[in-house]
Amino acid sequence: MKRKGFNIIEMIIVVAIIGIVFSLTAPLVKSFGMVNERIRVQNEVDREFAVVSKFIKEEVRSARRTSKSLDVDVKYAAIFNLNGEDFDSFSDLILETELDEDTGTISALSTGSVLFLEIPYEDSEDGSDDDSKLVFLFFEDSQLRYIEDFDDSTEEILMENISDGSFELSTDGVVIFSIDLDVGDYEGKIKDSIRESAVSRIDLDI
Repeated sequence: MKRKGFNIIEMIIVVAIIGIVFSLTAPLVKSFGMVNERIRVQNEVDREFAVVSKFIKEEVRSARRTSKSLDVDVKYAAIFNLNGEDFDSFSDLILETELDEDTGTISALSTGSVLFLEIPYEDSEDGSDDDSKLVFLFFEDSQLRYIEDFDDSTEEILMENISDGSFELSTDGVVIFSIDLDVGDYEGKIKDSIRESAVSRIDLDI
């Protein structure tokens, strides 16, 4: 007569084998899950960087730059610092920071937390101030914020959880922006910073 099923010893052996296999594969499963989570977070960070980077480049590209960009009365692009102060009006910041009293010319910073742009409307005929919008992109309180015009008619938060950020402006009008995100436990495990450049539109007086 043939025996059916397992006896107790065989069942113990089977359970033991299953336990060994599980103990060997569990770390691999956990590691695979961690890798997937890291990839997910990296993709989210990359998407956020891509959106913000595209927006900044479009704004800078729309700004005008001419040979008069260093004239006191014409302000197309400049860099300023907030210095941890709460400015009620960025127009005050421009006048105090941009004018060099010794020379009577602009003495703009090359690196700072505030990017100022003057963007002429497409239907502007003479490029006067009345036909332009004034834009500020600035890093404050771990955020990248956007303000259009002095009256705060448009204000948006473009990005949050920023550990460090700055703008640089070269003499030929190239804006370099650097953003470093605070990614918590993923610090050092994913790419959490960018450094990119944007070029403004060039107007030539011929």
